[in-house]
Amino acid sequence: TTAVSFARQRRGTMAALVCSAAGFLLYWHSFFADGAVRTSGEAGYLEFERAFPVPDTALAIAALLAAWSLWRTLAPAVLWLLLSAGGFAFLGLIDTAYHVQHGLYSWANRASWLELALNLYCLGLAVWLAVFAWRHRRRLDG
Repeated sequence: TTAVSFARQRRGTMAALVCSAAGFLLYWHSFFADGAVRTSGEAGYLEFERAFPVPDTALAIAALLAAWSLWRTLAPAVLWLLLSAGGFAFLGLIDTAYHVQHGLYSWANRASWLELALNLYCLGLAVWLAVFAWRHRRRLDG
């Protein structure tokens, strides 16, 4: 890729990582404050979801470290990008599996539309981060 294309992809990747970290904060604020993002009120679902704030925080930190490393063109960028990719892939897959197995995706429930969009976003971002990191690993390695 050209230097202009790489710079554009780098900026877009940094923006996606920072917005994702901010999105975690917004999601959990809504989950605990007003419940608007909840796809169910069942005890099992709430118990499942309440296990995620700590791993989501770890993923948000990894995403911010990836964005910072990209911005500064530091060698650990590849590491943080790949760790973030794995985290987003796991999050997207575990949430999707749970919602499918428990029939929580519903045409009538707006929260489930948001959940599906977030799951697809996580999976798409995971692929993007892994491909971007691998494709540009030599350039990012300093």
